[in-house]
Formats: sequence, C-alpha cells, structure tokens
Amino acid sequence: MLSIGNGLRAGWRTACLGRRAMSSYKRLIITAAGTDDYEIITKLTSEIQLAGGNIEKSRMSALSGDFTLQILLGVQEGRWESIRNTLRDLGKEKKLFLITRWSEEGDERKMAVYDSDGSCQQWEIRLTGSDNIGLVYSIIQFLGKSGVAINSFDTATLSAPYSGAPYFSMKARITFPISGIDFSEFKDKLGETANKVGLDCETVVL
Repeated sequence: MLSIGNGLRAGWRTACLGRRAMSSYKRLIITAAGTDDYEIITKLTSEIQLAGGNIEKSRMSALSGDFTLQILLGVQEGRWESIRNTLRDLGKEKKLFLITRWSEEGDERKMAVYDSDGSCQQWEIRLTGSDNIGLVYSIIQFLGKSGVAINSFDTATLSAPYSGAPYFSMKARITFPISGIDFSEFKDKLGETANKVGLDCETVVL
C-alpha cells in the first residue's frame, strides 16, 4: 500500500487545523480507479493542489495493471465547485472511474469502535504462510465476529528470499474498545484461527 501527498500535507498542516473548525471548510472523499499510470497520479494530485484542495490523507493500491486511489480532501468555501469541475474534467480526459462524496462530521468515528469516553486501542495484525483457498475469508470472519473495526486490510503473494517459493502475506489494522475486551483471549483465538489455515501470526499494539 502506497501513500501520496505527504509533502502537500506538511506545508498546510497549521493552516488546515485552523480552518477545520470553520463551517466554510468541508472534506471531500474521492475514490478513483483506472489504468495504472504514474502520470495520472501526478496529474490528479497536481490539479487538486492548483484548484485549492488540501490532501489530508491518501492511499493507493495497484493490482495487475489497474490502480485504485482514495483521497480525503480538505476544501475551503469558494473552491468547492472548482474542485468538482477539475475532477470531472480529469476523469473524462484520463478515462478514470471517479466517485466523490462530502464527508459528514463523525464519519471517521464510525469507522472505529470506541468506549463511551472516546478511548480505544489499535492493533496491527501481520500474518504470513502458504497461500491456501479460504484463508482470507477465515480471518475476516473471525474479526467480524469479534466486534472489532477493520481500518485497513492488505494482502499480497510474495516470493521467499532464498527459495523463491510463493508465500502469502496479510496485514490488517483493527480498532476496538479498551473496556469489555479480553485482549489475551482475543490474541489466543486469533492465533488459533491463523494456525488452522497455516498462517503465522504476529500482533503489534499501536
């Protein structure tokens, strides 16, 4: 998983924090998909900057010649229509599939699981092993039944450093409330689930 726009964010961080509390500052969620091409990504981020958008967060993934890009964009009043027009024109020019929607207050909170006082804990789960049919489903099913929020989930098939043999790699970030969770039990059950599908499991508290 790649991240773009860090340089753009750094220069605007202070100004962005001041504007975010203003009603004239809105956040736009952009999802773009198309043929994997470095020039498209460069053009898209450049046009967003020129139109006055502030890239707060971004993620890109490439799969077999295609890419998917997600951007959380901060837009100040007076720039809203300009941003929308820029995206529409660029989508037509580069044959991109684009979806945009305004982010509502509290959207990020809905993506995680919190205690009533707003506290939570985030883990990163790393799993590796032989690529077997059904292993992704098994892990996703376990996490879903455990009541955690899956914030990101990435998989890949790689080659072992010396033998060249293929192996499966999975990395997920999850969030769950601090109260009402037996972390030791959760970790044990996760390890058991991973072991059943032939995966080694490592967990890191973030």
